[in-house]
Amino acid sequence: MKADVMPKPQNMFQAYMLLFLISSGQIGVGIFGFQRIVGMHSDHDAWISVIVAGIVSHIVVGLMFWILSKHESADLYGIHQHLFGRWIGNGLSMVMMVYYVMVSVTIVRTYIELIQSWIFPTFPTWVLSMTLLLLAWYGITGGIRLIAGLSTISFFVILFFIGTLYISPIKYASWSHLLPIGETSPWAIMKGTISMGLTISGFESIFYIYPYIKDKSNGAKYAQYSLLFSNIIYLFMMIMGIVYFSKGQLTRSIWASTSMLKIVKLPFLERLEYIASSVWMFVVIPGLMIYIWVLGRGFKRMMGWKQRMMTPIICFVIFIGSLISQDREHIHMLSTFTGRCALFVVFLYPVVLFLFQTLILGIRDQSDKKGAAE
Repeated sequence: MKADVMPKPQNMFQAYMLLFLISSGQIGVGIFGFQRIVGMHSDHDAWISVIVAGIVSHIVVGLMFWILSKHESADLYGIHQHLFGRWIGNGLSMVMMVYYVMVSVTIVRTYIELIQSWIFPTFPTWVLSMTLLLLAWYGITGGIRLIAGLSTISFFVILFFIGTLYISPIKYASWSHLLPIGETSPWAIMKGTISMGLTISGFESIFYIYPYIKDKSNGAKYAQYSLLFSNIIYLFMMIMGIVYFSKGQLTRSIWASTSMLKIVKLPFLERLEYIASSVWMFVVIPGLMIYIWVLGRGFKRMMGWKQRMMTPIICFVIFIGSLISQDREHIHMLSTFTGRCALFVVFLYPVVLFLFQTLILGIRDQSDKKGAAE
């Protein structure tokens, strides 16, 4: 397998589309309840944990683009083989793919729990799971450009809901809840940052969509812009959670963002949280599609299997996985475990890969120079 991927021109897109692709991968169902998890560790300084997590994500994305820049048009599957050989490289890629299956199952099951908690408590899990995955499968058949187009819709849905519907809770905000700033210990703030691992992840798709960018020189810039947008959204929602809820309320509110919508009243519509939870499917599905598309690319790159053939199989595996966890405790355990894996796969591994690539390419360059001199 060659490290470089040369897609057909009609399958490529401009770098500015990363604004939508990355944000749709980062902002999903986790935004409805991440405040409780972070607040349990960092208390009223949880917003500092969000900022620290955002800064770390910007650094990691910079390392990702540095790794990719050393190849003409490579994805992570090819880079693994180029650096570590066929067997070790494919083994590392398979580990990554297992993680993406876990994330996909977590996304599907968490969104279903949201719907069952707020709208249809007795609705069968398998029906909602099948609906999500069938829509994702149908969208993936259109390729990465269609996913990018749907991510654009997702981007504006996020802007609409965050920019308009969450303004009302500001009237009931108690800004004194943010004080005193910095009272929480550095270790507690770090634990809050670590708990943001799964919530803020999603930008690792850069490793796989990079070959499909036409103007690759602009990719890093737009990726950082997208990351900044996501980080601002998470920071805003975290601050809103702190100033709207009391300390005890925030740590007990599983779906804090949804709870804030309960006070929004429109002349023609009540119970806006029902609408928000349903429409948020347009945000969840593009992120889910990206992970399934990455998995399909993995089977095609490593084993030569057709992506169209593997996509329904991948969806079926995710469907079965989504049926295993049926109660809140199991879903929480799944999210916690996946979040811990995200710390290594999304944040730590790019740093390790950066060091390995620097070392290996440095050794190869020295060998080439020595061979040329002889």
